[in-house]
Amino acid sequence: WSGPTFTDSGGFQVMSLGSGFKKVINMEAVDQSGPDGQVAAGKERLAHGDDDGVWFKSHPNGDRHRSTPEASMQVQHRIGADIMFAFDELTTLQNSRGYQEESLERTRRGAERCVAEHERLTIERPHRPYQALFGVIQGAQYEDLRRKASRDLGNMN
Repeated sequence: WSGPTFTDSGGFQVMSLGSGFKKVINMEAVDQSGPDGQVAAGKERLAHGDDDGVWFKSHPNGDRHRSTPEASMQVQHRIGADIMFAFDELTTLQNSRGYQEESLERTRRGAERCVAEHERLTIERPHRPYQALFGVIQGAQYEDLRRKASRDLGNMN
C-alpha cells in the first residue's frame, strides 16, 4: 500500500472491552448522574483504566496485558503509520459528568506523555519519514468539556 496509513491509539478498543456498550454496562442502572461502571449480571469488564494506562484481559485466553500512552506510541511508530493518534480514554454517553471530567484529564495527561514519547522516538529514528501525531477530542455530550479538550490539545506541540 503506497497511500497514507492511520493507526488508532487503542482507546476505542479499551472502551469496547471495558464497557461493551449494552453488553457489559448495566444499562438499567445508569443515568446521567451515575453510577459509573456498574456491570450487568453475568458479565465481566475486560479492561480497567487508571491514571497510568490500562489493564486489559484477552478474551480468547484470559492473559492480562498492560498498555500505556508510551506503549501506544511505540506500537504506532513500529507500524510506521503516517498519522497516529494519542492514547485517549473513550467514554460512553452513559458515564456521568463527573466521570467525563476525570476522563478528560486522564486523556490530556496521556496526550502529553504521547507527545514526549513521539518526540523521543522521532529523534531516535531520523532515517524514518516523519509520523504526524494527532490528539483526540473527548468530552462526550458536554460542549464545554469538548471545548476544554480542544484548548488543552491545541496548546501542545
